[in-house]
Amino acid sequence: MVNSSETRRSHRVGLQAERVLWILALTSVVPLLACTKYRVAPTDDGGGDAVASHDTSDAGFGGSGGTGGGAGGKGGGDAGVGDAAGQGGTDASVGGAPGIGGMGSGGSAIGGNGAGGGHDGGADIDATTDGGSSSDGGDAGEVGVGSWMPMNSGTTEFLRSPWGTGPNAVWVIVAASTASNFLYWNGTFWSMVTAGSNQGLTGLWGSGTNDIWAVGFGGVILRWNGSTWSPVTSGTTKELDGVWGSGPNDVWAAGAGGIVLHWNGSFWAAVPSSTTEDLYGGVWGTGSTDVWASGDALIHWTGASWTVVNYGLTNGLNGMGGSGPNDIWAVSPSGSTTIQHWNGMVWSSIPISGYYNVSALWASGPSDAWAIGIGQLGSSMLHWNGEVWSSVPTSLASGPSIWGLDAGDIWAVGAGGTILRYSIQN
Repeated sequence: MVNSSETRRSHRVGLQAERVLWILALTSVVPLLACTKYRVAPTDDGGGDAVASHDTSDAGFGGSGGTGGGAGGKGGGDAGVGDAAGQGGTDASVGGAPGIGGMGSGGSAIGGNGAGGGHDGGADIDATTDGGSSSDGGDAGEVGVGSWMPMNSGTTEFLRSPWGTGPNAVWVIVAASTASNFLYWNGTFWSMVTAGSNQGLTGLWGSGTNDIWAVGFGGVILRWNGSTWSPVTSGTTKELDGVWGSGPNDVWAAGAGGIVLHWNGSFWAAVPSSTTEDLYGGVWGTGSTDVWASGDALIHWTGASWTVVNYGLTNGLNGMGGSGPNDIWAVSPSGSTTIQHWNGMVWSSIPISGYYNVSALWASGPSDAWAIGIGQLGSSMLHWNGEVWSSVPTSLASGPSIWGLDAGDIWAVGAGGTILRYSIQN
């Protein structure tokens, strides 16, 4: 285990250092934040020239028609090299139905499939969907092509802990240097929402639209009731670094010195955790009898008590995620070439392609997980396809937080007000 006293002395400094690292990563790679396409489930390309697995063509925030070129898939017609998405691509009537992403009639800034090209390249950078559907011009050639797209957050502050109840209801903590507020996405634009606390916030989770919790420094706990954020007595002044629950009457928070709190629907109360190590990795679980808290120790709640679990590393853990009780991942903030995996019985080390300080992870299923961290070439996205972890071949200024609604709608936030949204075009 990592020495708790050493970690405690450096934890607050580490949070500031983390911001500096991500800002440095942001300034070095922000020119690469054009449309990035990532194929997660390729099939037949529907005729015509095959599109490359990844397209990092620089088109500003609008993206370009890509390099699909060649035949226009099943729709017929030569699409040339893909018109710029700044003008929405060539009309569908000219190129017919494209195979996908820049083939046929121009393509879209995010690799749209079907006729109609893409959305106007000069459109709001918050847009994440393509401008046409495959039914307009014949069958699309491929499915499962996803894109990470930048969004305009309206702030340059450090962002963390995205969480939401749907594609048009997403919250993000704005971790300013003196206090924190929230950003809220309503499906059209981001707006700032006052937290009403002078303490910094670290974690966010809710059981529904009108029941959301935020925790942070000084033992602060805030609750959203659908209209306002209000403080709730925590009974501690220790730093809280994460919050998660299985329902409105079963919510956990964890943090410094092994502090673990439980909400039973009426009040927060401390629960023995079996450790005094800092639990800066927060809390995550799959149900009321399967909850984990991580940091300089890993502890597990099985419904009766918290117990310390050996996870196979001497480094601390920065966070956890998974798709079920037999498919859980844990990531380390210290440089590593592996990510830890729980199969329901034991923890094991799974290799990753490179050396990364991995900050966060989210998974939709056994064959789809995303992790983000800083590697030798800057910040990167790592993807698990059920067999191997691989680095998506472009640097994305993101992290340290990631959350997804489902496999086709994932959010990553970080330094400099960065917000990236991943979507899959069918």
